[in-house]
Amino acid sequence: MGQKWEYCKILMNEKHIGIVYFATTPPKNREFASLDEALAALGSLEWELVMAIPEPFTPGFIGWTGFHFKRPIVPGRAIDQ
Repeated sequence: MGQKWEYCKILMNEKHIGIVYFATTPPKNREFASLDEALAALGSLEWELVMAIPEPFTPGFIGWTGFHFKRPIVPGRAIDQ
């Protein structure tokens, strides 16, 4: 069986920076003061950047940029740890 992944993304515009973790229902959100702070938090927790794209087609997020991340699932580890 292949590797299983969990996913999150940083969403940002000129007024907001936050991480959305997708392994929970509803998705879990966490706010940050800067992009550097958000990137450092994910980097220290073994998240890998997959792509960075504008979010022109996501309703409610026109003009935002999305940084998409993945990491291997580890049983018992919380999505934001």
